[in-house]
Amino acid sequence: MNKTMDEIVQPKSIGLVAGGGFLGANARYIVGLIIPTPLLATGISNVVGCFFLGLIMFDSRSQGYISKQPRLLLGTGFISSFTTYSAFALQIVSTQPVTAVAYIVTSYVLGFGAIFMSWFFIQTQSDVSATELWNK
Repeated sequence: MNKTMDEIVQPKSIGLVAGGGFLGANARYIVGLIIPTPLLATGISNVVGCFFLGLIMFDSRSQGYISKQPRLLLGTGFISSFTTYSAFALQIVSTQPVTAVAYIVTSYVLGFGAIFMSWFFIQTQSDVSATELWNK
């Protein structure tokens, strides 16, 4: 479904996404406080986010009980701030297998590449050793 810029840049839509984003980011922070193991907290957030984003997407493709405004608030705002993996996984299962594999490889290569680039940049600007910076 293609949207015009007028449909996308509506103050109400932007407010819903921003409000959901605020709540999602804070919810993710709270999950990190409650579950002190970062990988477990991230894993739980990602799985929960995948589940609820899937509900929203599949609902929009079937019954449509969830209208546009709650989808913006919950899907685009809350869940995208709570986790980005849910969107990643949903995009993978919603595309052709060859495209999905290319998307996975590209996402990981670019994601890890960005981490290494930021590490390298900070390391060149810092007095902290590369190993210490990486292991902190």
